[in-house]
Amino acid sequence: MVKLYLRIVLFFLPVFVLLTILPINKRLKYQGLKGGCSNRGIWIHDRVFINEIPIDIAFVGTSRTSNGISDKLIQKTLEKDSIYSHVANLGYCRDGRNVSYSFIKDILKGKQIQYLFFEVREDEARKGHDIFPYVAETNDVLAPVLFYNPGYFSDIWYHFAYRLELFQDDIFNRVEPVDTVKGNFRSMFFKRTVSPKLLDKAKERRERKYRKLPIWERNFHMHYPRGYIKKVYNLCEENGVELKFLYIPGYAIPHELPEEIDFYKQYGEVYLPPRIIFDKQTNWVDHEHLNEAGAYELSYWFADEVKRRNLLN
Repeated sequence: MVKLYLRIVLFFLPVFVLLTILPINKRLKYQGLKGGCSNRGIWIHDRVFINEIPIDIAFVGTSRTSNGISDKLIQKTLEKDSIYSHVANLGYCRDGRNVSYSFIKDILKGKQIQYLFFEVREDEARKGHDIFPYVAETNDVLAPVLFYNPGYFSDIWYHFAYRLELFQDDIFNRVEPVDTVKGNFRSMFFKRTVSPKLLDKAKERRERKYRKLPIWERNFHMHYPRGYIKKVYNLCEENGVELKFLYIPGYAIPHELPEEIDFYKQYGEVYLPPRIIFDKQTNWVDHEHLNEAGAYELSYWFADEVKRRNLLN
């Protein structure tokens, strides 16, 4: 049996090596994410690598960031007081610290940003993002934060399959390239307001579901996301970027502060918006995302907070 496994490994090893060294068109890689998050992938690529406008303040996180932060409003408010006020909302849908790490690696290759505001939620997701194998570099797929990572082997498979597909698409011109996606801002706002009854039901569910974990159980589940936050911090240190955290909770979270706040404070300041923004039912499009009114309130607060702290002076 051992010999059989060894033969299988030796058979596939040259294939993996070849797929690793094949040149990959990075823009085509991001273009291939068109099925998710309103095609934000290609815009993120073009804003970072093609658009010559700098980025001084970058927001990275989930759809809570892309729906809850108006980069245009913040920039307009800050640019009167500082030349370092170019803002970009680079949030991407769904949670998973591994994919945020991959996005941030690319962002720091394409732009010299001053401040990275990393979204934090009421608690950390325990697993990775489903598009991680498609955007990550090969070394990050083969050597991720392992414990606890149930998607490790599937990530490897999808990563190499996608690389082969991209290589074929590039060589044989099988995919029509899209024009450069222009625009400095691409926040995602919804004007509508969710029904108060639905929010009340969500609040009841959250209160029933909430359970504070014992320390040993929390440490077990948090090893994975904490590992990627440390890696993001190290990236920022290497690139002279100041890492900060912005708390964007869902509606009616039973506890006031993020569960991991003491961990975050080891690596940067944690910005805690006033609870009143998130308690107002007319600020929500659903129980997870702020609507346009809520996003404007949060963004005005953020801009005022930056000026209050003299961040850009």
